[in-house]
Amino acid sequence: MSDTSSACGRCAAPGAAVGLLATSLLLVGAVAARATPAAERLYVSDETGGNVVIVDPERQQVVARIAVGKRPRGIQLSADHSKVYVALSGSPIGGPNVDESKLPPPDRRYDGIGVVDVAAQKLLRTYQSGADPETFALSHDGRMLYVSNEDTGHLSAVDLRSGTLRGTVAVGSEPEGVAVSADDRTVYVTCETSNSIYVVEAASLKVLAQIPTGKRPRAIYLSSHDERGYATDEFAAALTVFDTHDYKALTSIALGDPGVVRPMGIASVDGRKLYVTTGRFAALLEVDPQAGRVIRTVDKIGQRPWGLAMSRDGAKAYTANGPSGDVSVIDVPSGRVEARIQVGGSPWGIVAAPATALADGQRELPAEGGIWKAVVPPKEAMRGEFDSNDPIGLTAGVRIKADCSINWVDPDAGQLYCFSSATSLVVFLEAPRSYLERARLQWQRLAASG
Repeated sequence: MSDTSSACGRCAAPGAAVGLLATSLLLVGAVAARATPAAERLYVSDETGGNVVIVDPERQQVVARIAVGKRPRGIQLSADHSKVYVALSGSPIGGPNVDESKLPPPDRRYDGIGVVDVAAQKLLRTYQSGADPETFALSHDGRMLYVSNEDTGHLSAVDLRSGTLRGTVAVGSEPEGVAVSADDRTVYVTCETSNSIYVVEAASLKVLAQIPTGKRPRAIYLSSHDERGYATDEFAAALTVFDTHDYKALTSIALGDPGVVRPMGIASVDGRKLYVTTGRFAALLEVDPQAGRVIRTVDKIGQRPWGLAMSRDGAKAYTANGPSGDVSVIDVPSGRVEARIQVGGSPWGIVAAPATALADGQRELPAEGGIWKAVVPPKEAMRGEFDSNDPIGLTAGVRIKADCSINWVDPDAGQLYCFSSATSLVVFLEAPRSYLERARLQWQRLAASG
């Protein structure tokens, strides 16, 4: 972020005191020293275990298990990585070789989108989401969440600011994969047994178009560098390529023998190379979308890989392998499976992000945000949110008045927050959204108690 007016506090006045200048330099140095890419964490939904499992891929071990509810499947991270959203369902587990007519009826009390605090490693709440949520996508502005309701053939919109269901729209049968356009105006959802993608206007929740696909479309990916989208067609062993400008199917990319290859999850760093998991074929495919062909196959990555995530630099691919209860770590340049990490249960979805907090109390700074600076107070008085009390102190339920010489302005909301020390600000910047949410709750409690 080059615009320091949105990344730092109010600009410093000339003639800063030597002591405070030293504090500023120490603060900037501390943040710079920790601004290198943080260790990565994987967040895995365990469908049968009812957990979100946090995995350290470098140490190849489970960091934590967070109980969230029944049948966690689709999983995503908030833009600031402070929360994990996970789809929960009271519908019984079906799938291959299961006679669904003999399954018990669904229990809708357990349907919803769970919200997990990453730093606290606990479930905060569950939002209503419509019946049987399977997967979902977040708007890029972080305000809305769009959910596929498999049992009822609907797409639901959840307002994350209020935590309420804004509305639903009927789409095709058995909707699954969801994606949101870069401008947040359009939502795409694959419908398995309708063999199509429904295109929905986000603001009105009206269906704009229906794009035909191959048999049983599952996951969906929208390219970041051109007007192309891709859907994995499980029973056609292909990718449907469609135009996101005029909502038309363009072509199909064959991925192998339809009797063997079952494309499921899809991911990419920039859209120039696509990576596809293949279910019972137990392989990861690397696809060149421009050439329209598979350019590499990584075999034996795990049993029925479905969920797929990429590291930020694209050097690693991570797959969730349900029947084998593990997560695979694949080195993309060499095409080698580096590890298969046992997580137990039935891993379904997976996302990757910089680590923010570990179970042993270590803290790591997310590699995000701009340039943060400590400043000296100008001649006029400064007043911050929470009556200028330190947000870190408030998270512990303590009022610590600050003079605002060290401060931070929220780049999104424009609100000023004051800190009592450089150390307090450094800690705060590890997970600003999470700390602010907890500080607000404590501030309300303190205000209520007088």
